[in-house]
Amino acid sequence: MVMMLEERSVVDYLLEVTGSVDISSTEQTLWRAYNNAATRLSHFTSRSLQPLSSHYSQQGSEVHTVIFILGHHLVSEVTIAGVQLVYPKIIAPLPTSYILDNVPPHASRVFVLEQLQEWPTKWTTFYMEVVRALQQRHCMIRRGVLGYDKTRLTDSDLTRLLSPESDDRVQLGSPLPSLNLPTSMSIPKHESSYLEVLKRLFDVRFEHSNSPDLVPTHGRLAMNPEFALGRVRGQVEERARLQMASPSR
Repeated sequence: MVMMLEERSVVDYLLEVTGSVDISSTEQTLWRAYNNAATRLSHFTSRSLQPLSSHYSQQGSEVHTVIFILGHHLVSEVTIAGVQLVYPKIIAPLPTSYILDNVPPHASRVFVLEQLQEWPTKWTTFYMEVVRALQQRHCMIRRGVLGYDKTRLTDSDLTRLLSPESDDRVQLGSPLPSLNLPTSMSIPKHESSYLEVLKRLFDVRFEHSNSPDLVPTHGRLAMNPEFALGRVRGQVEERARLQMASPSR
């Protein structure tokens, strides 16, 4: 799939053809479906299923630091008072109110620790959801990476997170092993010819959504049409979000 960025981008074109995407309505529908499934499963297992669960370092102490943990279920060995660990069981759809309810108003620091090594954008999706939910709060929000061997969160880890000298993206534990992704992929000759024509014709307005250049960071699946469709659909949905968030003219 090829994406051409002209004066009217393909995103504009798709929205015009298919109609604007009601992201809010879609999220509400998915959330209702999740709640229905969770209720039924809770009935069968006799256990309450919550989208987020929390652990406190010392019950009854005022929370000053909230840490969202995605990936390994870290066993808390933190003895410092005022620390709350939040374990999301579902990331999307997750209403903003659930994030707000798990961050006390007096908390001054929020961390998002995720078990990942590479990400195609500067910030991850869940990190941006936390930032969006807490944009009216005056608290520091930072992110970190959990190593593949990290199974416990200790006082020394917390000290690293709270240190003003720590990096913007703190690494806790060993980095994930290298995937040894291929550095290049070949393109069939019949595709190379018309891709070259499109590049010459549209210059900087041309974007190849499943280009072989994406293979080193995304793997071989980056050349699949489904990958390109997913990228374009994501841009369509993101544009719809921005349209809904922007004030009407």
